[in-house]
Amino acid sequence: MLNTNFYQTSVFLIILVGISIGSCTSTEKQKQVIPAKVDVAEIVALYHKISLDLAGEITASSKHDLSFLVAGQLTAVTIKEGDVVHKNQHLASIDDSDYQQALRIAKSKLDEANDQYKRLSNMFASGSLAEADFNKIKLLKQEAEANYQLYKNKLAYTNLNAPVSGTVSKVWLKPGTAVTQGQPVITIINDASVYARIKIPEVNVNDINLNDSCEIFVRAIDQTLIGTIYKISPSASKVTRTYETDIILDNAPSNLRDGMLCSVTLYEHATKKTIVVPLTLVSTDAEDISYVFTAHRGIAKKQRIITGKIIGNDVEVESGLEEGDTIITLPPISLMDGDKITY
Repeated sequence: MLNTNFYQTSVFLIILVGISIGSCTSTEKQKQVIPAKVDVAEIVALYHKISLDLAGEITASSKHDLSFLVAGQLTAVTIKEGDVVHKNQHLASIDDSDYQQALRIAKSKLDEANDQYKRLSNMFASGSLAEADFNKIKLLKQEAEANYQLYKNKLAYTNLNAPVSGTVSKVWLKPGTAVTQGQPVITIINDASVYARIKIPEVNVNDINLNDSCEIFVRAIDQTLIGTIYKISPSASKVTRTYETDIILDNAPSNLRDGMLCSVTLYEHATKKTIVVPLTLVSTDAEDISYVFTAHRGIAKKQRIITGKIIGNDVEVESGLEEGDTIITLPPISLMDGDKITY
């Protein structure tokens, strides 16, 4: 005969075990995670020329500091800053009274020398004058002619005329000022054609060639212009270790002015492999480090990256991604590192 208490206890244990197994199966089903559906794209590197951005300045194609070739007191300035002048136009004068007097004296001595030369020439021709004496008067005549021409030139130098057509950028002195020989009085610039002047670091100069095209942004007129490198200095500045470079502006607008600041973008002949991703895919974590989500064997991976230059709606990735990596292009807001994904 079976023990009734034992039978009842066994049945109770079996029921408990059954409930426990059923409960575990239900919990496991609840813990099953449905992989997130995402879109992905393969990283493709771009190959382009390396760009170099430098600050520059717009400069007139020619600048002339005009000065008198003789000293004196400035008596007249016939132009003002900003005036457009033409070649050979009169610009300024200095007091010429001393030079007028010197020219009159030189003319008198020349006339006297000519008279003696004419008189003694007849004597030399008749044989009544020694050749040595005749050569002396000939030499005196030549000296008198040279002296007269010298003072004639000095008198002409008391007037300052424009050597070229252009615009007066600076009037340095006012009438009444004592002027020394060679002292700048007026500056004229030829701004019919202009160029951008930059300084290329010595580490980059061998990657830049004459006739290379470049972009010049002039903030004052809010325009980007195209230019061509036409001169690179053969020697570097001993202070800055840079090479002064001039860039002719193609079809330069008339509102460009000497001295305007600009920024110049040059393109080296070497190529650079660049990876770019849309800015919208880049997030920042609590440590202020940028990251994107990549896909690897059905798992989402939070990949930290170092970003570089922003290009339109994209950003360069300097490190953290390689060509061929798979990036998640539409990550769900709730996506976490290590989550299962399908695509």
